[in-house]
This record gives sequence, structure tokens and C-alpha cells, in this order.
Amino acid sequence: MDIFGSFPDPSQDPERRMARLSAPTVSWTHPIAIEKEIFSKLKTVAIQLPSVVGGDEIGGGLGKPGEGPVFTNEEISFNGVSPKDGDSFYFPRISGDLIKIIEPTGIGTYERMCRTYNYPYTVAVIGFLYFAQSLAAVHGIRVSMDIDSELHAKGLELYDKLNKQGVQNVL
Repeated sequence: MDIFGSFPDPSQDPERRMARLSAPTVSWTHPIAIEKEIFSKLKTVAIQLPSVVGGDEIGGGLGKPGEGPVFTNEEISFNGVSPKDGDSFYFPRISGDLIKIIEPTGIGTYERMCRTYNYPYTVAVIGFLYFAQSLAAVHGIRVSMDIDSELHAKGLELYDKLNKQGVQNVL
């Protein structure tokens, strides 16, 4: 808070913004478009995430309580639930949001990132991305050293369970 009082939008609070500069982050590289059949498999797995990770830990993209995640044929999007929300995990089938803004790499890929701040939904982000990598929908997953090692391990455990389809609650 500064001399002018609190900020109407908490994301604009300078102290919170500074804390976000070195936040625990997961990033990945993905193609411009993912085949419909592969994305359908990813959607099927994503729908299971709230029950596997804990329904009260995953919310809609904006992290608002009572708002559910988005699992459609064109987009997978979720976040933690406020106040345990970070960046929205946004995983589109077609990266139309980036095509006109950022040039793809030489091999036609884009990079995305999600700052999870070590909130419980970190497990879902990591597990889902490694599952997507097993279907060749993404590659080059990078988990920052700031990610809590226990959450990282649970994310890998979730991937293993998703891959074997013996999905259970991992938290």
C-alpha cells in the first residue's frame, strides 16, 4: 500500500508486482496448432484434473471462487482459486492469440509460461504438460528452480498416473 491508499486492482499493487518478477514458473514450447485428435485426448485428461488434484484447488482462468475451469475442444484453461491463484494456465488448440503478435521460432513453435507461485494448482500444470509432451503436443518443458520440489514431484507423480490412466488423488 502507498500514500494514496489501496489499489482497486490487486494485480497493480507495486509490492505484488515486484514479487511476481522472480516467481516460480513453468514454461513450454508448443506448435501453432495441435491436431484435433490429440487435443481431444488432452481435454479428456484435463477434465479429470479437478478431481485428481482437489476440486477446491482448481478454478477458472481468473481464479475467482465459484468459477470453474474451461475444458473445450479449443481451449484448456484453469488457475488456482483466490487467494491461491497465479497466472492462468492457458492451453489453446490453435495459438491464434499469438500468431499476429509474436513470430514463431524457425520450426513454427511458440513459447508459453505460467507463473504458479507454488500454489497447489502447480501440480496440475506440471502433470498436464508432461502428459501433453508424451503425446508430442508440447516439448521443452522448463520448471524454474523456484518451484517447490514437493509440488514438482507431485506433478511428475500425477503425470505418471495420467499416463497409466490409474488416476487417483495425489494431494
